[in-house]
Amino acid sequence: AELSGMSGGRWPEDCVALPQLDEATLLESVCQRYARGEIYTYVAQVLLAVNPCQDLPSLYGQGKMARYSSRPSPGARPSPHPYALASAALRGLRRGEGQAVVISGESGAGKTETAKIILAYLQANAGGSGGAPEAGLGSIEGGVERDVLAMGRVLESFGNARTARNGNSSRFGKLLRLRLRAGAQHGVGELAAQTTTYLLETSRVAGRAPGERSFHVFYELLAGLSYEGRTSLGLAAAASGHTLARISDASPSGAGNPGLEAEERRRDIERFGELRAALSGLGLKAEDETGIWEVLAAILHLGDAIPSEEDQPPEEARGDAPFVVSERSLGWAARMLGLDVDALRKVLTKKRIAIKGRRSFYEVDRTRPQAEALLRGLVVTMYGRLFKRLVASMNVAVGAGVAASAGARSGTPPAATELALLDIYGFESLATNSLEQLLINLTNERLQQLFSERCLLSEQALYQREGLTYQPVGVEDRSGAMQAVARVLDVLDDMGQQRWRGLRDATDSRFCDAALNQAGKAAGSGQKFLFPARLRSRGVARPPPGGVGGIECRTVLRHQGACEPASAAFLVAHYAGKVEYSREGWLDRNEGRSSQEVEDLLDASEKKFVRGLAEQEPAVGSSGAAPRQFRSVSKQHRRDLDALLNCLNATPSVHFIRCFRPNNSQHPCHVEKAYLLEQLRSCGTVQLLQLMHQGYPNRMELREVVERFAPLLPPDLRTGSPRTLAQSLMLALGVPRGDWTLGVSQLFLKAGQLAALEDLRNGSTALEPAAVAAARRAIVRGRWQRAAVAGKCVAHLARLARQIRGAKLRRRLRAVLLATRFVARSRCLALRAQARRVVLRRRLRVVFRAAVFVVRARRLARAARTAREVAEAPARERGAVAVPTREVAAGPLPESREVPELAKVRSQKAVPARAQKALPEPTAPRRAELWSEAPPQSPGNCRPLPSPNRVPASRQQSLADWDEQSSMTVPASLESLASIRRWQELRPRPIEKRARPEDARRRTSENGIVLEQPAKRMGFDEASSVLLNFRVSPNGG
Repeated sequence: AELSGMSGGRWPEDCVALPQLDEATLLESVCQRYARGEIYTYVAQVLLAVNPCQDLPSLYGQGKMARYSSRPSPGARPSPHPYALASAALRGLRRGEGQAVVISGESGAGKTETAKIILAYLQANAGGSGGAPEAGLGSIEGGVERDVLAMGRVLESFGNARTARNGNSSRFGKLLRLRLRAGAQHGVGELAAQTTTYLLETSRVAGRAPGERSFHVFYELLAGLSYEGRTSLGLAAAASGHTLARISDASPSGAGNPGLEAEERRRDIERFGELRAALSGLGLKAEDETGIWEVLAAILHLGDAIPSEEDQPPEEARGDAPFVVSERSLGWAARMLGLDVDALRKVLTKKRIAIKGRRSFYEVDRTRPQAEALLRGLVVTMYGRLFKRLVASMNVAVGAGVAASAGARSGTPPAATELALLDIYGFESLATNSLEQLLINLTNERLQQLFSERCLLSEQALYQREGLTYQPVGVEDRSGAMQAVARVLDVLDDMGQQRWRGLRDATDSRFCDAALNQAGKAAGSGQKFLFPARLRSRGVARPPPGGVGGIECRTVLRHQGACEPASAAFLVAHYAGKVEYSREGWLDRNEGRSSQEVEDLLDASEKKFVRGLAEQEPAVGSSGAAPRQFRSVSKQHRRDLDALLNCLNATPSVHFIRCFRPNNSQHPCHVEKAYLLEQLRSCGTVQLLQLMHQGYPNRMELREVVERFAPLLPPDLRTGSPRTLAQSLMLALGVPRGDWTLGVSQLFLKAGQLAALEDLRNGSTALEPAAVAAARRAIVRGRWQRAAVAGKCVAHLARLARQIRGAKLRRRLRAVLLATRFVARSRCLALRAQARRVVLRRRLRVVFRAAVFVVRARRLARAARTAREVAEAPARERGAVAVPTREVAAGPLPESREVPELAKVRSQKAVPARAQKALPEPTAPRRAELWSEAPPQSPGNCRPLPSPNRVPASRQQSLADWDEQSSMTVPASLESLASIRRWQELRPRPIEKRARPEDARRRTSENGIVLEQPAKRMGFDEASSVLLNFRVSPNGG
């Protein structure tokens, strides 16, 4: 009920003024206006256009143009129309500000017609506003506007075609740049135009989907030429007579309908007359026009040169069998191109192969697929270069020149007095999508990103700079989709390079697999935009979406329901939906350089116009010749697209027109709401409406507010700052507080409030005294409030200063206390550290001394062990007990004698350890006395030990040295067992390692006496006295 009662049942022209903010309200507003014939609607500064699918003469014409050509009041906004945007762009152009108009939408949404409407307005109003010339732009006597329209007519015939979704679809992108150049006399300006084209779908010449047509010019030529003209070109009267112009009967748009075909033929005849008039108006010479028709006729004849497989015998229809060419079609093609028919036949049927390392060639027969590929490359190359040549000629005719075109390609920023009009192909999802559709959709992705940046992100950034409160609107980040497409195109270029070098495994199928592998490796950011399509037969369930690396499984089924490898495809999730791309034709479509045979064929023509289509390079092997390099179509398009976006980003003011299709069938007066709502969502219109509904579409600089509206206020309200004056103005007008706000440098207004200001300025309305008094009271109250706030601020600052001073004093005292504690603590720590260092030095000194002692003790122990081992060896040989020599105070030791009780001792058991411990330790004088009381040698009761006299002469000297330095024999006076025990105790023993008191060792002397004695650990003094009494022999024993 609230919506139906708006403005007497009329829906607002700007959707921002809708009382309810949701998708349903936006859709209903657009549909209701469309039903009344109002196909244009505003959403803030963006114009929405719904294709009426029919002619509406009442919306256009000179009368309508006159309403928009006059300068409107700043508060009054013109009704939504392309004329309104064209008028605003033209006014900005006259002010010296660069302008751009971007027309976008799906294929069949009416972009081309909208661009023609804008060009018609520019043609009628470029001389000035309402017929009055303005400064910097005067009457244009050269008719450049008419030339621009003529250029558009030529480009429509050569670049547009009928598709399944659109009867006049642009198969290329077009950027028209209108530039004002200062005149030489009286400041009168001159208008120069330049057209830059992007990615013509030349593959449509050789093949297309069922029900679609090739470019319009072929059908206009067949329908518009007279009988004599068609006879001179060898053409048939109908399009069905030529293979490349033939339309399949399976057409969703009604092909095969006699009424529709008659209507199209009538329209083609009319358009052919307009085309010839446009070419003549652009200054095209008669011989060049004849050359154009001949090239188009040659393309049609070349399409008929190889008969279809249905017209040939089965044995000739095989791909590897020889084929038959149509002599009539081949002869007419050679005649139109100025070629020798035998040379053309030879190139078509024979393949010349160069011998590696030599300059000779050999020839082999071409197969049917090879010949068809050669013909396809020839016709595609000729048509593409013909289109480029026409564009260059028309740019020269309207004053743009080659230098300007080069600047546009390089992405140089537009001039200050330049208007750029972009009419580019819309988003496409056809039955068969390949490289052209992928590049077209990539272009639309980039343009959608431009729209988000200029309309959504920039608006939110402005609110942030001005300090306004708003609810942020989420904008989908589409950079992942563009990166996914860029990875696919990079893989395609790599595969094209491999095929150019002659690698046999560079195929379309391998390209698709490699592209999907790269996408799977790059996945992981959570954004999935590239998916593979896998084969699925009937009855097999589809795996769930979101597999490994964001891969979704999908099946491409043919109409017959069969699963073939060629039907497999990959999908890309674009902003307008997922598009499925086929697996075939990628490498051929991406190859931007034709074969050398095609170049040689065009260069051998007798006609100058045809030779101009050749790009002849030096032959391989000649001086200064470089090998032919691979040329990528996708890489060139991406470079051109980057240059286009750089130009648009550098333009100060960009106007957007979003075109929509009301239904899929292109029927007039019928709207499919679900289909239209999906388009509104995908292009970002809903997000823009949400932002503008809570934001402020109208804004004005505070300086401009003071200059324009200050005289309207009473004198007492004119004083103050610009912010105060703007506030007084809003209060005096009685504008609700929620409909305006003040930023840092601008006054922001809701929709419709700027018109109220302009009505006040024009005298249509007057300030009410009550409102002025209320404004005055509000201003005074505001001043008192500001004074009170200032007083409170001063008092608060005083308290804050005292608090700061007290806080500073407390912080200083606290710092002094902390410093004192820190110094004391530091000193305590220093003393502790010093004490720890002293203890550590002591411990290190002890450890060092112990280590030195251990090292020396080990060395002495090794020396003693070595001496003992050397001493024991001679003693065993002599049969006597040898002991180390020891100095005795009583003098030298006596001669060795045999011990009387040795035999008895051998027969007895070893003396226990307790008996050994019971023996008293003899003192030093006693030990000397024992040694001196040794009895003389007795042969009867003692067996003498071996002496050096009994040793052979060979060893006497060594034994004498041993007896003298390091050995002695048992004294003869030790006749009793007690004496032997005491003597053994006096023997020097080696230091026991790891000996424990409870351990006992069995010791056996050299003479057979077995004793048991507990091992004991020597002290330091005892071990030192024993070790120091050892003597070492000269030889190291």
